[in-house]
Amino acid sequence: MIKYIIDCSGIKTEDEFWDAYVGNVDTYEPEKFGRNLDALWDALHAGAPGSPTKSCFISVRKTENLKALREGYFYDHLRQIAYDLSTIPGNPIKFRVN
Repeated sequence: MIKYIIDCSGIKTEDEFWDAYVGNVDTYEPEKFGRNLDALWDALHAGAPGSPTKSCFISVRKTENLKALREGYFYDHLRQIAYDLSTIPGNPIKFRVN
């Protein structure tokens, strides 16, 4: 299984997070990826644009800065996406937010 790491230690904005996501993960149709939380869910769950091209493990690390975005909503929603994906049997994409 391919492993992708998104290091968020220098990220200060959501745009920077989306740049890191498409810059580190080999994705299907990155130019059509919506660059928002709903688009991430669609990509990781249903293979929409922005989905990884192969089965993989995506680890979002050093997330302290993300907790400040939208008063914690952005970080909390990323963690919810990770949890929801973990409950889908046989899902070829593993997503973890540390």
